[in-house]
Amino acid sequence: MGRGVIALFHYCKLTWELKLSVFDKGGCVVARWFLAISILTLTIAGCGGDNVDALYSEAYGSNIKALSNLYCIYQGRHRQVGPRDEGALKKFIAELPADYLKKIDIDPAKIDGLFSSDRDGKPFNVRWGLRFAIPQDPLPIVFESEGVDGVYQVGFSSFIVKEVGQQEYDDLWSKKVKKKSNARGAR
Repeated sequence: MGRGVIALFHYCKLTWELKLSVFDKGGCVVARWFLAISILTLTIAGCGGDNVDALYSEAYGSNIKALSNLYCIYQGRHRQVGPRDEGALKKFIAELPADYLKKIDIDPAKIDGLFSSDRDGKPFNVRWGLRFAIPQDPLPIVFESEGVDGVYQVGFSSFIVKEVGQQEYDDLWSKKVKKKSNARGAR
């Protein structure tokens, strides 16, 4: 099964559990129908039961994955605009249901730890206030500060983490993306 289908399934499952909408008004119904079809398809394909829990493990298995995905969840709740700063994202994470945080193996008392790399121990560089539009290429969101042996991890809005060299890191960091509009909020 392709990573894209699994990633889309994961995102729709989150929208279901957190009652988020990835679409405009009324879109949650569409997301829930997609989730039902995805569960049926994945179950038929042999991806049910424990494999659904494995999706959570894959999606939140490191700080960079967890932070990138939680940033995307924030976007889903805020008209597709990312948090303006670290404080806004920390507040949002702290307000998520405790049973959900437990499911994704995040200790509410240790949210600050999510903002540092498991690999280099340094705080992440994060692109705050990004606006997500569908369809759009995945946005690079979370970047390791130092990396390891010249290799940096970058977390994207597509539920993936990519390892890159210095030149690609610099290109991704400087990539021109839409920031939220000052005129009408996220529109």
